[in-house]
Formats: sequence, C-alpha cells, structure tokens
Amino acid sequence: MKQYAAVLLVVVLALAAGCTTTQKGAVGGAAVGAGAGAIIGHNSKYGTGTGAAAGAVIGGLVGALAGDAYEEHQEKKMRNRREAAEDYSEGNWTSNDDLWD
Repeated sequence: MKQYAAVLLVVVLALAAGCTTTQKGAVGGAAVGAGAGAIIGHNSKYGTGTGAAAGAVIGGLVGALAGDAYEEHQEKKMRNRREAAEDYSEGNWTSNDDLWD
C-alpha cells in the first residue's frame, strides 16, 4: 500500500509541475479536502467515501479561488514594478520604495 501511495505522490507532483498557480491550488485544496472529508465522513453517518468526495470538491473550489487570488496579486505586483521602472526611466522617480510597492 505504501508503494502505491509513493507512486501516486510522484505522479501528482509531476503533473503539478506544469500547472498554473490556480490549478496547483485546486489540486492541493482537493487533496486536503479529501483527507479531511474522509476523516469527518468516517466519524459520521455518511461514510468515508462520501466524505472524501465532498471534501475534495469543496477543497478543490476553495483551493482554486485561493490560487487565483494569489496569481492575481502576483500579476498586480509585477505590473506595479513595471510601471515604476518605466517612471524611473522617464525621470519620474521619487524614491526607492516606488520600485518595491
């Protein structure tokens, strides 16, 4: 069983290498959600499989939203740096902090 888990982990990591931040967030959220859902489902009347499925769906959605928000934040930060660099090249630079906001 441990060998199957190790192989599955390697496959998931290999597939995640080419993913966007949003997709990585969805996969991570689904994995965490499935684990938490399985535990909660096992301890309730719904069962492990149902709990894992529900947790994977909810975790995937939350992870995708979080990944998308992070990706948007990174894009905004890079856009601000690009604009500050353009301002600097045009002589409109006021302080070093403008480059890193």
